[in-house]
Amino acid sequence: MFKISEIANQELIEKFIAPGPYYTSYPTLGAWSANVQEHEYVEALSKWSQRENDKQVALYIHFPYCPQQCYFCICNVTITKDRQKINTFLQYMLTEIDMLFSQLGKNGDMPSFQAIHFGGGTPSYLTEEEIISLVEKLNSWIDVRQLKEFSIEFDPRSATPEKFRLAHELGFNRLSMGIQDFKLEVQQAVNRVHSFEMIDSLLTSEVRSYFNSINFDLLYGLPLQTRDSFHETIELIKKLSPDRITLLKYAHVPNINKHMKVLDNYPTLNDEEKAWMFFEAMDNFKSNGWNHIGIDHFAKPTDSLTKAMKNRTMKREFIGFSSHGCDTLFGIGPSSTLKTSYAYYQNTCNLETYANSISKGRFPIQKSYRMSSDDLVRREIIESILCEDRVGLKKVEAKYQIDFNSYFSEEIQGLQHFVQDEMVEFTSGDIQITPLGKIFNRHICKEFDRFLRNKHYEIHGTGNKNHL
Repeated sequence: MFKISEIANQELIEKFIAPGPYYTSYPTLGAWSANVQEHEYVEALSKWSQRENDKQVALYIHFPYCPQQCYFCICNVTITKDRQKINTFLQYMLTEIDMLFSQLGKNGDMPSFQAIHFGGGTPSYLTEEEIISLVEKLNSWIDVRQLKEFSIEFDPRSATPEKFRLAHELGFNRLSMGIQDFKLEVQQAVNRVHSFEMIDSLLTSEVRSYFNSINFDLLYGLPLQTRDSFHETIELIKKLSPDRITLLKYAHVPNINKHMKVLDNYPTLNDEEKAWMFFEAMDNFKSNGWNHIGIDHFAKPTDSLTKAMKNRTMKREFIGFSSHGCDTLFGIGPSSTLKTSYAYYQNTCNLETYANSISKGRFPIQKSYRMSSDDLVRREIIESILCEDRVGLKKVEAKYQIDFNSYFSEEIQGLQHFVQDEMVEFTSGDIQITPLGKIFNRHICKEFDRFLRNKHYEIHGTGNKNHL
């Protein structure tokens, strides 16, 4: 088996740590416009319903509240212990669900929802009654038990056997848990303490039987982490044996997230050492039964994500790689995002603005981006690199009526250093990403990013969801 940690040298390390987007969208959020009106979004929904022949779609629901601040977090969250505030806000989200589904059903042809992901924030912070009310609202429009995937994020600190059982009874079939690290001093520094024993006791055989897939989120590069300490965490993760693992790089951006400033007080490894942490963890997982799906995702051979990768039905979206195969993603809640074949829209991140818009019966849109023909072909190439480890040149030429070599002459030239490093191969009909190149696939994608070339957005160097 190919192991990056056995061949990594200074040149490869420098290539790996070079900053760049993680391409949960193309173009990334930094290129989107804030000059958008709500009626444009309504019109876009109407046109989408009329245009799209294949109306298989997914939905992301963002719950923004947490009981306490994790200092590593870059997600759109608000800290509160006010249960009345939480319940009131949930009512706005339920109203937005009605607004969206009502708009989608105006032509009498409701899309076929394949997957729903409930994230945050901390969805498991909701009471059992609140979770029930959310699922009942969804069930008033669609049958959630017919979904391929119905997933929910759980913070182990707010997880209970009863909530796991309830999630199963309501139809959730995939679970994601934020583990991050098991070293106590690291957990204390980032304000997220939960022991290996706690997680082990929660994930009983009965609880595991409730879900088709269990994912763990891990963070490398946190303050106080060392390569040895992170290796200890990886060994414990192997004992817990999740179906999927998302191995994200911590991005320290206190200029954007003020709560991160407290972490300036702790030592952090340099970028080269962080790269070694990732390489060693990657090889460890691959040697013990997890496939490298792409970038920072790993999955067991039995998991639907591995099957989607092999079947070339895997998709790249705002929460990472997905197996549901949908090109369209709708969003509910603050900061959530809509992706269609020709446009992106994002809800406001501001909770007050969100609530005010919903109370007036208006969709709370704050950003948008309309795809040009050039954007479309570049997005397809980037998604193919990330999801298929190849680009079918003849397919792209036929679909977009271009001569690939002429249209992308600069990009082909830019790829040559990847060819020399045996990461990319040009065949008669394909650009093929090699096993070594798969580890650098997002770096390869940068060659096709015209916004990055023209410096139209800033890079923060994070692998966390919903960011560059």
